[in-house]
Amino acid sequence: MIRRSLNSLHQDMHDPKMHNRLVVHMQRVMKCNRQFLGEKSAAAGNPNRLVGFQFNENSHLHDYMFFDIVTRLAENNTLTVTVPSFHVRDHIKKTRNCSYTNLRIMTVGINFEKEWIDKLGKEEIGFESYYKDVWIPEQTFSYTLDDADIDMVLVGVNLEFLSNRGNRLTLINDDKFNPASIIAAINCSRMS
Repeated sequence: MIRRSLNSLHQDMHDPKMHNRLVVHMQRVMKCNRQFLGEKSAAAGNPNRLVGFQFNENSHLHDYMFFDIVTRLAENNTLTVTVPSFHVRDHIKKTRNCSYTNLRIMTVGINFEKEWIDKLGKEEIGFESYYKDVWIPEQTFSYTLDDADIDMVLVGVNLEFLSNRGNRLTLINDDKFNPASIIAAINCSRMS
């Protein structure tokens, strides 16, 4: 179930060992609770151990994106995701033949008992990567978690690189090159 949830955070472009690495990370999450062996659950664990998980070991997100997106859960159960202003040339590593870049942020809520996910948000910031001196302004996205029946919230980010082929854009990313990572994980069962 968690594999399906995390796959929704990116576009199924991952290295062949991603699922094995994910299982190891989930075991680390589950070991952080005081339940007896055999009764441990991800919902009672420490989701922060998923932060920094790379969907593709061959292309780490922070080798291509040189700024940090900030997530914050306020006391009123509002989650904010803030993308700071960034300079296209200096803060995004341009790839060969790339004419357009899309920064995608996917926020999902997971209910482990019911085995379902809720897409809380899918935000995109697109920009032409060949401009020399362009600043993208700061942007903040907010999600209210009050009525959400979820155990955990995950925020994933990936960079999509596109090439201009004729009159249309073609995705350059593939299973060997797809900078995507989990940048935030919040245990919602502890919010009450």
